[in-house]
Amino acid sequence: ELQLTAIDALRTVSRDENVQETFTFLVKHALFEDQVIQVVQSLLFPFKQSVYFVDLPVNPGASETEQTLMKVIVKSAIRFQSMELNKVTKSYLKRIGTELAFKLIEELQNNSTTQSKRATTTNWNSYYYLYDLVASRASRSADERNYPYHKAYLWATRVGPSKIHAKIAAGGFGGVGLSGYKLFAKGVIDLYAYGRTYRAVEIEYQNSRNLIVGSFVKKYARICGTTQINEQSGTNIPYTYSKTKNFYSLRLFHAQYSIYIVVGTLDFYIGATLTADATFNLNLAHTSATANVDVGPAITVTGGASVTVLVSKFHI
Repeated sequence: ELQLTAIDALRTVSRDENVQETFTFLVKHALFEDQVIQVVQSLLFPFKQSVYFVDLPVNPGASETEQTLMKVIVKSAIRFQSMELNKVTKSYLKRIGTELAFKLIEELQNNSTTQSKRATTTNWNSYYYLYDLVASRASRSADERNYPYHKAYLWATRVGPSKIHAKIAAGGFGGVGLSGYKLFAKGVIDLYAYGRTYRAVEIEYQNSRNLIVGSFVKKYARICGTTQINEQSGTNIPYTYSKTKNFYSLRLFHAQYSIYIVVGTLDFYIGATLTADATFNLNLAHTSATANVDVGPAITVTGGASVTVLVSKFHI
């Protein structure tokens, strides 16, 4: 939140090359799309008439610094595959209006179509940031190296805008190699609302055997903050797991804030609840592993505010 506020504060000097170099570094290493969205919105600010900018910027996109920043932003937009990020990025590039800007818009449109098709894949090592909810890319790369004969499935999606959304992912892996075999399946639902993240569902199963470390079996299911099962053992057995959970107006969070203003305090609150039905199915045998999830989340955000005014009486 501090970082987003700082980026927003730089909007009045976002034409400065030093600021744009900093933005380039930040966008390259951004972990969340909101960081990039805030950068682009700060870059858009000088194009909007205000007390700070009466006239439009002169020769936008002409400097090498800004051209590099434009390219980095487009790469980030392709990586996150966010509708809101795509929208503000296109708006910024259209304001720049150079030949490079329109080429980058075309690149963004082409890659957005390609990336959306990759939300489902049988390539266990495929890159898509939501796949990391199932297992990190480093872990998935190691699985492919250690178990060259394998089958896999990954599925992920995001529901809702950047401020309030649900990230849902599921995947399964089954492979054999010289060191042994591994069967793995996992399903996750992460909910995000105004800077707060809540893991609503996490279900995982692993059955592996390694010549060096031996056998390992893990069964884990945590739904709405309650652990349904958490077992680890050295038994090697095929496993099938199916779970349906109804969420009836589950409170995700309720936070209250108070901000001091000149004439008193501004008091406000924000809360979020979840209503959904979720079904996970994990089926594992000695030669394959599959996982699927069926979920229909609805997130409701509520809020309110009040002002406490300080009143003084003076007698003259």
